[in-house]
Parts: sequence; structure tokens; C-alpha cells
Amino acid sequence: MKLNLIIISLLVCITSCAVADVEDYPCNKGKQLLEEGRADEAILFWRKRADSTSVYYQSRQVFGCLADTNILTHSNQIYSILESFAKEGSSQAELMLGIRHLQSSAIDPNAIKDATYWIERAMEQGNVDAKMIYAIMYTSNTKIRKDIDYAMKLFNEAANDGSILAQASLAKTYKKGRYGIEVDLSKAHYWSQKVDETTTKLNWTSKKEYKEYRKSLESN
Repeated sequence: MKLNLIIISLLVCITSCAVADVEDYPCNKGKQLLEEGRADEAILFWRKRADSTSVYYQSRQVFGCLADTNILTHSNQIYSILESFAKEGSSQAELMLGIRHLQSSAIDPNAIKDATYWIERAMEQGNVDAKMIYAIMYTSNTKIRKDIDYAMKLFNEAANDGSILAQASLAKTYKKGRYGIEVDLSKAHYWSQKVDETTTKLNWTSKKEYKEYRKSLESN
């Protein structure tokens, strides 16, 4: 009898722990924050759990969680939902809106106006990643206007202010020689190290944690 109780207790613990892990990573925890009126924290939480320094991968994580938790029931709702969060003062929502419109500008050139509007609003609130996206908009003729010198100035400002996205972008730029910038492996290494430091400081999800999470789902 005692052994059976121990086994049952262990099973309950294992089950509850597994459920807690799934709830905390990544969508349900963010939904809980939204329900508490903490939209900015919810979106940032989802972005961190994307486990990527690609802003587009992070945005897919956010949009995916909005759908997975039934906050978003149709893709056409994404703009109105994010706008409602933005009106509540979420710079993260403004950033996501800007990115969404920036993605749409590949098909609809008029979307660049909306992208600029929302990204500038996020920048005004001190969102350092918004400054990095603004820099990207100056690296292509199809965006605002091509100005690589100004773009690099913004990249460096955002990176020095703690934008992990800008740090990763600079590391790649100097490693690959993007935008006509001369390859500089010492600078690439410097910014790559900064990415690691910022990842730890800001508690961004590690690839190891993400892989372990995916593995735990497959085994359950």
C-alpha cells in the first residue's frame, strides 16, 4: 500500500511538472500575462521564447502564440489586436505592427508608410529593437531610402543600448561583409560575444533549453 502511494505521488508530480513546463513555455504563460493587462511583457516573453536573434522568427512566435491561445482566431485580426495592445502603451505591440507592415511591403508598397509610423512610435518609447528595425529599412532601396552610413549608425546605437537583434546583425554584417561593409572578423567576434552576454543578462531562452523542451513534448 505504501509503495502504491509513493508511485501515485510520483506520477502526479511528473504529470503536474510536465503540464507546468508546457504551460510556461511558451504560449499559455504569455496569455496569462495578457489577461493581467500586461501586453508588453507577454509579447516580450513570447519573443524571448522564440530562441532566435531573427526578429522575423520572433514575430512568427508571437503571431503563432496569439493563434494557439485563441486570442487570434483569424489572421486578418492581427492588426486590430496589436493596435489595441499598442493603445494600452505596449511598445512591443508597436514593434510587431511595424514588422508586420514591413513584411507586407514586399507585396504592398504602401505598407511601408504604416511600418514607419509604428516603428517610430516604438522608438519614441525607447524600444531599442525598433531602432534596429528602422536601421534595416535604410539598407534597401525598396524601403524608405538607401543610406548605409545612417543604417550602420542606428545599428551601433541600438547594439550599444542592449538590442540583441542589433548585436547579432552587426556580428553577421562584419562576418559576411553585408551592405558593402568590409569584412572585419575582430568586430564580428566582438558583437557575437555581446550577443552571448545580452542573452544571459536579459534571460533569453537558450537553444539547449528549447531543444530539451521539444524533446520533452515528443516523449510525453
